[in-house]
Amino acid sequence: MSDWSKDTARKFANKGKAKQIQNAKVLHDEEVLRLKSPIMWEILTTQIDSRCQEINGEPETPDLLSLDRTQSTVLDVVQTDTGAKVSLTLLPFYAVSVKGLGKSLDFELRVINGTSDVAFFTPNGKQVPPDEIATLIIQKLLGV
Repeated sequence: MSDWSKDTARKFANKGKAKQIQNAKVLHDEEVLRLKSPIMWEILTTQIDSRCQEINGEPETPDLLSLDRTQSTVLDVVQTDTGAKVSLTLLPFYAVSVKGLGKSLDFELRVINGTSDVAFFTPNGKQVPPDEIATLIIQKLLGV
């Protein structure tokens, strides 16, 4: 056997191993997202509920915000004095869509590289904690 054939065979074998590793990572990430996206949705909606309760507990803004969770994958936040509404929807492809703030916001759920942890990410790839998303949504709804 010549050096080029050994080298070519080694490269071909390494390419196959790399493809197997990539396929295993894709399957792992898909399973992690399937299991953890409902948990992340619950964390986010709990944070929003908490922020609404805080605002409603202030003397200047009693009962200013209400929540509607009649659907398990949709959360509506309503400003009671104006009727303005923000709707959050957990999408089946592991993202949360936020509508009602002028332009639509989307937060993708992704597995953090090298872990089995899941986080929210903006379209430009910035990781955003659920409490920051909750604060952003409430402040934008209230125009502050």
